[in-house]
Amino acid sequence: MKDIFSAFGSEVFRPLVTIVIPGAMAITVWFIALLQKFARLRAIADANHTETIFLLTLASIAVGLLVEDFGSRIEKRFDEWLVAKPGFALHRDEWKSYWRVVFKAEPIGQRYLNTILLRFKFELGTAIALLFAATGLLFTTLSLCSALAGMGVALLAAYLLMEEGRSSHRLLSEIRHEILKGAIPYPADAPPAVQN
Repeated sequence: MKDIFSAFGSEVFRPLVTIVIPGAMAITVWFIALLQKFARLRAIADANHTETIFLLTLASIAVGLLVEDFGSRIEKRFDEWLVAKPGFALHRDEWKSYWRVVFKAEPIGQRYLNTILLRFKFELGTAIALLFAATGLLFTTLSLCSALAGMGVALLAAYLLMEEGRSSHRLLSEIRHEILKGAIPYPADAPPAVQN
């Protein structure tokens, strides 16, 4: 029974951290700006809390998926950057080899890799969400000075998260490199085909 709950926790936690939270961060400022601009929308949201939460949840998921897609594009740029670094020329080849590996027993490093991957996806998603949210500050009722100050803080945080993402990306490559040292490629370890 404990395994069922731990699997459910991980299956819920990963999308929450990588999709829902960044998506919610990206739309919140824009939603506040809409409520401030349109009194009728504010009245509808006040009268229909459950429906509003449901729609905001769906919007968070949709925007979160788009944010994750942008994050994948940035990850591709990180790959290009990393290959140019000394000691990482084989990064792409090792990444493709890693896709084909089947483990008889999960290496200890695999769990660490999954933890760093989750953190990496969160860093990229949050950085992108902050960029999107920062522009929404200009449409709120904040003074221009306050909106620009908020944008500055959000942009700085996005930059720092992007740099952390770059570090996490490099660490992921190093971990995969170490895991591959003891891996057996799938075709060599595959069971013999059943003949009819």
